[in-house]
Amino acid sequence: MRRLDESLRISNLDLAKSLVLENVGAADDLFLSYLRQETEGPPESRPSDTLARAKRLADLFYDLFELDLERGVVAFWENAALPQKRALLPILEDHFAVFREERSLYDKTLMPYGWGGRLKAKYAALADRYHTASFGSGELYARLRMANLDPGLDEDALKKARDLHDKVGEAWGGY
Repeated sequence: MRRLDESLRISNLDLAKSLVLENVGAADDLFLSYLRQETEGPPESRPSDTLARAKRLADLFYDLFELDLERGVVAFWENAALPQKRALLPILEDHFAVFREERSLYDKTLMPYGWGGRLKAKYAALADRYHTASFGSGELYARLRMANLDPGLDEDALKKARDLHDKVGEAWGGY
């Protein structure tokens, strides 16, 4: 994680890409640590380039995986007040924990019984929490993950994408 942080700090994006691909979970943890640093202590004690590194990492996630959630988080972070950031952070931590769980399931040869239903329920709970926190990008991403697990939910996710068209970023605006 230290090498990835350093490569982001000096904008060595080729190295950063390879490090993200080596350990996506560590990259997720680093992204969350940047957000935490932006909410801890007095503003003058926070590193000045933390959000810039978070943005570079979000752009890498988009380039590698076409995931726009992290870009939406950074855009929110740039304009949100500290209480809004602190309210969103635990939801994001839970969301990244579900990411880890989902990735670990795909590494298994045989999926455990009911895995899709459990993940769908977790994404539904995240969508509700994001809705309550007024973070449309997160709500939409959770709904899209639910639709991926249950194609019968596609229309709900696409409707949400259309409703949020101006607020969700380039990757989702086309839905």
